[in-house]
Amino acid sequence: MTIPFLLGGVGWNEGLISMLVNFSAICWALSAGLLASSLAKSWLRAQIMAWLLGGCFAFGFIFLTGFTLVSLAGPSLSLPYWSVPYQRITVPSDQILPAGFFAATDFGGWWAGIFNSATGTKPGLIFSEALVAILSILMLVSAIGFAAWRLRRVWQEEPKSARVGTLTIALPRLIPNS
Repeated sequence: MTIPFLLGGVGWNEGLISMLVNFSAICWALSAGLLASSLAKSWLRAQIMAWLLGGCFAFGFIFLTGFTLVSLAGPSLSLPYWSVPYQRITVPSDQILPAGFFAATDFGGWWAGIFNSATGTKPGLIFSEALVAILSILMLVSAIGFAAWRLRRVWQEEPKSARVGTLTIALPRLIPNS
């Protein structure tokens, strides 16, 4: 990102948006990994749970990004491949996920299109990504609090139950007593 920024191909506003999106994505990914490792006892279960939580959190991150963007940039928002921007005051549910996807990934240079257009979407995009970054920090702090609570509750391995503790298997002796 440094070389295009220094050569003038990327403006300060796109650099700021990129930093906010990447920071938010890192917070969501850390939350998923931390929750998975605090909930599972075995490595394989923790890894599977991290993948599942990571997918759910990625969807939540895209939904949150789209919801804040559609809410803040509202009537001036126009999405690629959708020719008519909406003119309603309410948040249309059919544009939340596409707006979140385009805002979170910059698919097809969408940020540059917004910053080069004459619409009022520019401050809405920056404010929505800043709001998502703040909410991502809150998500990470909540995940840390939950993991700490969970680990405080089960910080020691539970002892074997009476049935498992007394269960022994009689194996034949291969070496005779001498």
